[in-house]
Amino acid sequence: MGRAVIHIGLPRTGTTTFQAILADHRDVLARNGVLYPELTPRSATGTPPHISHQHLGETLDWRRPRAERRELTGALAEQVRAARPEVVLISYERLALLRPWHRGPAIFRELFAALGYKIEVLMTVRPQDGAINSQYAWRAQFLREARPFKIAFQRDLRDQRYDYARILEPWAAIAHTRPEVVPLQDARSGAPLVERLLDAVRLGHLKGELVDGAVPPQLENRSPGPFAVEISRRLRAECGPLGLENRAARQLTEEISTLLRKRDLDAESFRGLDDGARARAREAFGRANDAFAHAVWGEPWDACVASEPGRPPNDLQRTATERDEAIIAEIMTDLRGRYPIQARGSARLLARAKEAIARPFR
Repeated sequence: MGRAVIHIGLPRTGTTTFQAILADHRDVLARNGVLYPELTPRSATGTPPHISHQHLGETLDWRRPRAERRELTGALAEQVRAARPEVVLISYERLALLRPWHRGPAIFRELFAALGYKIEVLMTVRPQDGAINSQYAWRAQFLREARPFKIAFQRDLRDQRYDYARILEPWAAIAHTRPEVVPLQDARSGAPLVERLLDAVRLGHLKGELVDGAVPPQLENRSPGPFAVEISRRLRAECGPLGLENRAARQLTEEISTLLRKRDLDAESFRGLDDGARARAREAFGRANDAFAHAVWGEPWDACVASEPGRPPNDLQRTATERDEAIIAEIMTDLRGRYPIQARGSARLLARAKEAIARPFR
């Protein structure tokens, strides 16, 4: 039987770099008996294809019509039957976040059983404090976040999406082998993430053809910087839900990034974490992380997963100078003049946010 490797994520764990390399080298993979299928529904014809299998993933959590699920699973089966590869590789970072009622693992199990392939599961993880920081910046990037980082962080400490054992459980249940879990930064190895991922799925012999230094590791999808996050957050807080689809929201936040680049700002990604926040995360997740690490690696978490650099926060909610405030106000005024953005009277929300920021983490 062939192997069907399903890379489930998590988001913000270097997945875009990995997917970009796989998508750019489909011909190399095919010559070596590996299928990285291209799955784009007819409704998306004319748009740039996703480097990942996002369209398929969105049909599984009902963000796309059920008819497209049949279309894309049918296209996947057709490509597998035509190529009969030794390995089929599926990658979409939000598969890990599918709710049980979406039946994602069961759908893959039934599909690949019918095709005669055994399922293997690949998961990428990182310390939860860095994951929460990155997810906050991502939500701001799509105008989905109005809360100050500190408030969002405290809520996210209770979010089940950071319970890695719980996430892996339904996928491990459909796998024919022990799941492979790869840290974003490995305490045991200095090898680049992409090379470690290829080794984990027994495709390390393709490193020379796939990884040629042309793609900087883990830089394909850089998080927005502190000015971009703060401007986007204030727009959302000021206007409430803007009613913009992802593409329109991304267009607006890309415009914000363009305006900031012209001012030579946001050279670094957003950082909201301070020492207190990191300590809270270790306290919240430490025991569960160790149990997870012993289950998948046979070692403690800290022996396998390297801590991320603890650089000082650059969150402008807490550090903005008068000059920073003037830049933010100027850009927001510019955007209001060119986009259909209307304030909805959120003075109380903004006042509560400022009060919350003044209090330390505890």
